[in-house]
Amino acid sequence: MKPHKHKVISRTAVAIIVLIIAVAVIITLPDDNSATKHCTDTDGGNPYTKGAMSDWRSGLAFEDTCVDSWTVNEYSCFYDAQELRGKAQTQLVSCKHGCVEGACGSPDLVVTDLLISREPTTADEFKITYVIENKGNVKANEIDLTVYFEPGYGTLIESPQPIKPGETTMATYSVVYKVPGTFKVTSLLDPYELLQESNEQNNLRTDIVKVTTPK
Repeated sequence: MKPHKHKVISRTAVAIIVLIIAVAVIITLPDDNSATKHCTDTDGGNPYTKGAMSDWRSGLAFEDTCVDSWTVNEYSCFYDAQELRGKAQTQLVSCKHGCVEGACGSPDLVVTDLLISREPTTADEFKITYVIENKGNVKANEIDLTVYFEPGYGTLIESPQPIKPGETTMATYSVVYKVPGTFKVTSLLDPYELLQESNEQNNLRTDIVKVTTPK
């Protein structure tokens, strides 16, 4: 007995419907891949860095801007269980040091060089000088530098001075090592995090000092 044509057509129709539903489910599944995010932000919502936010759903893009001399309009992306791909948002942030070119003004201190007065030996003390630069956009009035000389020890003999953007200052230590060897010398700017800097990841630096026994 031959199957009825309408039964064959019904089965085909059901198969097509199931396929369409499966494709729709796959398309609507959450995707955490950054390439498919609806919202992207270049500075991660950091008011101390000028960034740009793009909202792919609306097709709009915005840059962080200064509303006035003391306030920045910070654009960023909001994520939660309902917004896995991100949603555009904006926030007015008060700037302690003023708003400069679309970001809250802040210093950014970096040790750019280490200078040694002479070849280090165990015979007597020598001097180590750190060159500190302000790569931020406002003046740094207080500069705190901690240095670890183990197994030697150092005494601060020249303190760093306040510096404007682009300027440098120096901190000099009188250093003594009683034993020879190759040692790490680690410096840390703003160890107690009293300064709000535009970049908090460049305060730590490690150098190598080779100390010999005089002949």
